Order: sequence, then structure tokens, then C-alpha cells
Amino acid sequence: MGENLGTIDASAYLIVPRGITRCPNASASSGSTPKTGRPFNNIRVFPEQTAYELLRPAVLFGDPAIQRAQETGEPRTSLERKADTFDEQGMVSLFASRPRKQPQETARSLPPDMRQLIVDLRVEMPNMSIREIAEICDTRFHRRPSHHSIKIVLASGPPPSIQMRRFPLFDDTPDPAQRRHNIVQLHAEGWSVASIAEYLGVSKQTVYTTLKRWWQEGVKGLDDSRTHAKRQERSHLKSPMRSAKSKRIRSSANGACMPCYSRRE
Repeated sequence: MGENLGTIDASAYLIVPRGITRCPNASASSGSTPKTGRPFNNIRVFPEQTAYELLRPAVLFGDPAIQRAQETGEPRTSLERKADTFDEQGMVSLFASRPRKQPQETARSLPPDMRQLIVDLRVEMPNMSIREIAEICDTRFHRRPSHHSIKIVLASGPPPSIQMRRFPLFDDTPDPAQRRHNIVQLHAEGWSVASIAEYLGVSKQTVYTTLKRWWQEGVKGLDDSRTHAKRQERSHLKSPMRSAKSKRIRSSANGACMPCYSRRE
């Protein structure tokens, strides 16, 4: 009873649910080995230490999780999940509290501005898909609502804040630059090319061409003066062969004889 066991090196022991055993990598000459084999009740084992010793063969020596599960009785899936968390976070994963479950998203948990946008999009574009509405919300609020939440908002959401279109049809806009600006504005809000074309009553190719000009030239690409200048330039620049051909056509119309060329055999 009066025997002095000396200082105990806790790192020399492997703590498992079966008890305390000698760690394989502990020094044989260590003076901390107990001689009597009696348990040391004065050693306090922290839960974090127990959790680490449970994972150490898998994360340190690469032992299979199924083998460690058979040794300790811990479920294999639980060991794999804890080992993955330890690889990502290190020792912090042993001390961190259990992560709280994220509250399930509902229609009421969406911001009021997002709920209003969902309703207004359906009023402005009745054929817009739920998927595209979610993408537009993600573009504006950096948060993508679920399809179920969008359907609930559309069914019981707030009243729409708009009663008419924000942008007129493409041909109803007198300013050509404003036409192209409307296309760029809708695309910046997250609208797809197909929805923009249907909403403005224009072809998809026109939408693609406008966006390409915006991407290459910026605001200058929306100006219509450049297009007229190019058309006038092309009308004045005619090749000599094209001029000669037009002269031959006019001469044939006046009754002149056209030269006849024989086919080569």
C-alpha cells in the first residue's frame, strides 16, 4: 500500500474501452511502467483524450476503420466520419462542440426582399421556370432558395409590387441604344437568353449579338451610330469587279449582247 509508483507518463499508454495497455511505441526503459498492474485512479482522463486514442490508429498509423471498429465496438461509419473531420480540422475537432444542425429552410425564413422578387418575377414573366427564379435570386442575394420554398412563396407570398412590365418590347423602344441596354440589364439580373428573347419579343441571336458587343466594347457597343457608319462605309466601298458586273447587267438590260463563253470539255 505504501509503494511509490512514481510519475506516470500518460503518453506511454493507449486508452481504449477495454482498459489501459502499453503503447507499442513507448520506450521500454521508461520508468513510468507500473509494476503492480493496479489501475491508477488518480489519473484524470479527458473526453478529448479518449476520443483521440479512439482515432489514433486510423489517423496516425493508417489502420482500416473496420479493424478499429472491431477492436473498440465503435460503428465503422462513425469512426470514418470522425477521422475525416480530424484530417480537416486537426485536434480542434476533438474540442469543438457538436455542430448545430442548420435550421431547415422554409418560405418564411427567406428574406422579405427575396420573397417579393419571386412574386414579381412570376408577374413579369409568367413562363419563367422555378429553376431560373432560383438562379436570379442567387445572383441578387447570393442565396439560392429551394424549389419547394419558391412554390410556397408563389402560392401564399406577398402581393406583387408591380402591375406592368418594366421594359417595353424590343421594337417598341424608339432608342436603339436603350433596346440593347435593356437586354444587358436583364442579363445582369440573372435572366437567361431564352427568357430575355421571349420577354422582349426578339430573337435569341439578337440577344447573343448584343451581349457580345457589350462584352467586347462596353457602353460603346450599345450605340447605334457605329452600325450606321459601317453600313455607309460598306455601301461606298465597292470592288472593281463588282462595278464591272453591275455595268454588264445594265448593258444587258438595254438590249446589248452579252459575251458568250464556251464550257471547257
